[in-house]
Amino acid sequence: MEAVRKEWSELKRRALMSPVHLRAVTFSTTQSEAKLPLLSLRWRLYLGVLAIEHFGEEDEECRRAWVVSAEKERSNYEVLRRQFVVNPGALCEEDADWKRMNPLSLDEDSPWFQYHQDQELRTTIMQDVARTFPEEAYFREARVQKLLADILFVYAKLHSSLQYRQGMHELLAPILMAVDRDSVVCDGDAFFVGQILDRRFVEHDAFAMFDKLMRICLPWYQAPSFTSPRLKPV
Repeated sequence: MEAVRKEWSELKRRALMSPVHLRAVTFSTTQSEAKLPLLSLRWRLYLGVLAIEHFGEEDEECRRAWVVSAEKERSNYEVLRRQFVVNPGALCEEDADWKRMNPLSLDEDSPWFQYHQDQELRTTIMQDVARTFPEEAYFREARVQKLLADILFVYAKLHSSLQYRQGMHELLAPILMAVDRDSVVCDGDAFFVGQILDRRFVEHDAFAMFDKLMRICLPWYQAPSFTSPRLKPV
């Protein structure tokens, strides 16, 4: 946690405690401004997951605003994950209705029915996830591929009219890598930046950032609407 404190102090020093200057130094191409620390934290600020206007305030003000926002986003994702990422085998142990819990059930109320319906979507996502930045060893890890697939699956289920579109995995991948590499082991009394970077919530935090980014990129994935030209009367 001491390393996180040092990186936070360095970020504030180099950004002159100013949200405006933080943006400027981040997008600067000069070597002196390269390699700013806490990449995933800065991306949270730029995407609006955390309110950038609090940057430069006293640490206690940042803590109050940012930790509450992070906890809310994590709670929201946990609800979505429980709703969409279903393990019918585990549910069988809790539900005694064997007709409903039959893996071959065609009952739309059966979790097995939904599970089988979702497999086509899962397969499509995994085909792209398996090809994510093949030159980067990080994305060959089974744990990382599962995180990518689960986040994309939850997003697709939440946005059923859009679902998953090819290329979304390449938007999510750098986000997940940044969040994962910045993450730290954290306890309840940790420094507030450590709470933002809590390793237990890598998946939750990456989803929140990806969801915000997709609001910007959504027009790329929406089919253009065409209107028929009006015919002039002869």
